[in-house]
Amino acid sequence: GGKTEKGDASRRQPMAWDKNLSDLCKFGLSDNHKSDLTDYDMVTASISVEAQDSDKNSLLNVYKAWNRVRNTYPAMAEGTMTASSLNGGAIASWYMTSSDGKKMLVIHNCGNAEKRLGVADSISKPVVVLGTVKAERNTLIMPGHSSIVFDLQ
Repeated sequence: GGKTEKGDASRRQPMAWDKNLSDLCKFGLSDNHKSDLTDYDMVTASISVEAQDSDKNSLLNVYKAWNRVRNTYPAMAEGTMTASSLNGGAIASWYMTSSDGKKMLVIHNCGNAEKRLGVADSISKPVVVLGTVKAERNTLIMPGHSSIVFDLQ
């Protein structure tokens, strides 16, 4: 895509840092500038950085969790992706293997329903868990819209 009436500037919306949105005024985004922004009404206190920072399930904290994993484990940042046998239905899963042979297992339940997965790999070292994923021996119980990553080393 790309083009809008206002160019691509309308795609870069302001970020609300605090709950009272006072920081928006610092950037000259007063009421008379609202028309310059396509989604100004979406900039609310509930999606401010201050509000999301304290919510462990917020989009901001999900991004932070994935960034930490990527920055900590070279396999996640630069590894080779290969299919996992767990794929199917609402489950998306794959291995990430670094050039030195270190391997990670990524599993997402993209659906609404809970899934029980028998996992042949060691699930003793989860490095990120999003949602309330539980493990019973080699079975994962993953509620809808949950994710987990294992360090298999």
